[in-house]
Amino acid sequence: MVWHVGASDPGRLLNPMVARLASAVIAVSPSAARGLPASRVVIVPNAVHPHAFDAQTRPASDAFDVACAARLTPEKGIDVLVRATAILRRDLPDTRVLVLGAAQEGHEEYEADLVGLAAELGVSDSLCFQGFVDEPFRYWAGARVYVQPSRREGFGLAIAEAMASGLPVVATAVGGVPELLEGGKAGRLIPPNDPDALAAAISDLLRDPVEAARLAKAGRARVEAQYTVDRMVDGVEAVYRSLLA
Repeated sequence: MVWHVGASDPGRLLNPMVARLASAVIAVSPSAARGLPASRVVIVPNAVHPHAFDAQTRPASDAFDVACAARLTPEKGIDVLVRATAILRRDLPDTRVLVLGAAQEGHEEYEADLVGLAAELGVSDSLCFQGFVDEPFRYWAGARVYVQPSRREGFGLAIAEAMASGLPVVATAVGGVPELLEGGKAGRLIPPNDPDALAAAISDLLRDPVEAARLAKAGRARVEAQYTVDRMVDGVEAVYRSLLA
């Protein structure tokens, strides 16, 4: 049996037990593999959708300034983004933020809370909650910054797809994200639960197109080198070949 681990969750106490029953464990990141028997673990990162690399098709003038794609659950930290939007509005009143994603079952109240928080902070006109969409990278094409304010993240596939799309990324330093962003070389890392830090990082990139372009270039190069479908397939295939040898 080969067990594929896609997310890190310290609360899953059965993980080590299940891992011992597996011939091999394929994890998407070192963070996702934490607590599992190292002798059985192989890290094979997720791959981005090939079309993400050519998603920059919408004119920038028709796009939002900031984009985020995530399930509407507390762990994704969209409430932090709403609060950061209110902070951004003080100096950049025309900032527009696009949120792609629907409420996960059991978290419908969180979506209502987000809408209520936006109204309470006076930023409803700055935020667009688009709901679930297929291939979200087609919707954020032309945005100026991509953000992921997660409180927990196993890998960060949407982040990788934003990098492939040529967007500079601001994301929280949780789970597998620091590795994905190469410790901050391929994107801006911030602490979780910190709307001030998120707003400051977004503002920096909106005000400094040269730095934004540098991070965008570094991010795309990172994905092209490490997170393609071919590389993922080769990694998984190598695991199965080793077990069948």
